[in-house]
Amino acid sequence: MPRHGSLRTVAIAVGWIIAGAMFLGGMISAYHTLTFSSALAADPVRAYATVTDQFIDGFGGDPSVDYRYTVHGRTYTGYGAGELGGEDPNRLSRGDPILIEYAAAAPSESCTCDPKGSADRAQLAGSALYTVPLVILVAWQVRRWRSSSRVDRSRSGAAR
Repeated sequence: MPRHGSLRTVAIAVGWIIAGAMFLGGMISAYHTLTFSSALAADPVRAYATVTDQFIDGFGGDPSVDYRYTVHGRTYTGYGAGELGGEDPNRLSRGDPILIEYAAAAPSESCTCDPKGSADRAQLAGSALYTVPLVILVAWQVRRWRSSSRVDRSRSGAAR
């Protein structure tokens, strides 16, 4: 039967791992929100693009597609997961249409997302909330370190 101390150690380790993963996810989401194209968010133009490839975005990632679209005779490319039109990238094939939005002022900037909701402060605040568990754990750990160093100093002072 495991000792109480070892269960506590495992629980603390799992807490650190979860908090670290949440922190990383929140930071990635915040980075995406902060770097989202302001031109695309300000004046999106809805259009259909043509799927050129289907793939999994990253190890264990989301199904996504590459696409191409033409604006004023010039062809551009992009990629996304089909969020805007509700398309399922797993069911899309090369040549299928996919709904996108591109920036009127910068047509090379596009997405399959809703650009009006991709760069708002509410999403940024939500991303920041993912950092809270790690902040709490760090504060708790610092408090433990300080209290244990005080105990060590008082013991070493008493031993003299």
